[in-house]
Parts: sequence; C-alpha cells; structure tokens
Amino acid sequence: MALDLLEQVSRGSSGGRLADAFVSPPEPPPVELPLDWLDRKLGCTVAPAEVKRILTALEFGVLSAHQGC
Repeated sequence: MALDLLEQVSRGSSGGRLADAFVSPPEPPPVELPLDWLDRKLGCTVAPAEVKRILTALEFGVLSAHQGC
C-alpha cells in the first residue's frame, strides 16, 4: 500500500518509477602516521606491530607498518 502511494505521488517526477538517490560517500584519503612522530608525541617507543594492532582494533585500514620516511 505504501509503495502504491509513493508511486502515485512521485509519478510526475520519476516517470512513475521509484528511484534511489543514495550516493556512496567517497573513500577517505589515506593518512600517514610516521612512527618517529608518534614516538615523540607519546614520549615512548611503540613497536610497529603494536601500532598496527591498535589501529586495526580501532577498525582503521593499515597499508604498511614500517618506520617513518
């Protein structure tokens, strides 16, 4: 019944068919995290594997785990 009502109301604007206007959001750009910068900010050294584990647990994608540039 709801679909019939939507078709009647939107017939003039969508040709009588329902349309989904949802557009997927763009992928977020990658963010670099130099480990030497992280060590300076934290005041201690964190192993690259531990940084990767933490970021992965927070559901961040990790492209590589190596020392800074």
